[in-house]
Amino acid sequence: ITNNGTIIGTDEGVQVGDDSTVHNYGAITGTDRGIDTGARTSVINYEDGTITALDSDGLRIDGAEGVVTNYGEISGADEGIQTGADATINNFGTITGEDHAIDTSGEDDGDPNATIIINHEGALIEGIDGDGIHFEGTGGSITNHGTILAGDEGIQAKNEVTVQNYGLIDSADKGIAVEDDATVINEGTILSLTEGIEAEVIDPRTIVPLDEATLLASARKTSRVIVVDEGHQSYGVTGEIASRINEKAFYHLDAPVLRMGAMDVPVPFSPALEDITVPTPEGVAEAARRLM
Repeated sequence: ITNNGTIIGTDEGVQVGDDSTVHNYGAITGTDRGIDTGARTSVINYEDGTITALDSDGLRIDGAEGVVTNYGEISGADEGIQTGADATINNFGTITGEDHAIDTSGEDDGDPNATIIINHEGALIEGIDGDGIHFEGTGGSITNHGTILAGDEGIQAKNEVTVQNYGLIDSADKGIAVEDDATVINEGTILSLTEGIEAEVIDPRTIVPLDEATLLASARKTSRVIVVDEGHQSYGVTGEIASRINEKAFYHLDAPVLRMGAMDVPVPFSPALEDITVPTPEGVAEAARRLM
């Protein structure tokens, strides 16, 4: 299906089966869903294209292996995009949902789900009342170079999902909420309004050489610093970084630099015991509260 004009449906704007391709250059509006498709469907929404749902999802792919490429605007009264497992979503435009902006899931939380979501530079994903991206299933990856806004969590993922943030995530609850062996790589900005505390995260790629200028600029900007490392706290890298900040940004600090490292014990063989000895997200959050 190729649309260059306007399609309005009292149910779906467009409904197609499996193995279909939809090109949209115009406007597609559905009272229920804007577009409702089957498995292995490709949807390309071009720069001036709009896909809108008045009561439900802007775009739903009811099955696995869907491909969505968006340069325009996709919006839904429920989810902006709802897909099955193993989807590929490339967003260069705007995706908005009154609940989640993107919701991708298999039939069960533990099912394989090798979905790939990439939010490119200059693009926007916004979940007004829910998550920016709500990801269920095992596997897959989420990469953000643009902006993710959320009324709940910016990105919610678990079960061996890899999350990489190089852009901005601004959410009312957690910026990135992960569990069950999910991996997070953050080189961007994460803002959370959960407790009215905003944190700037600096993740040095190396310690020799050390990007001291960036660390000092952040300390002077925020006036409070927590240095976190999974190495031993005594005689470790946290002490060196804290010392440099104290020496060169002392008069900009409103509180002493806090250090968080592993306990001064041999690393346990048991993963459960190892988790006890290293810094945790909850511990970092509590340290931030103590600094305020």
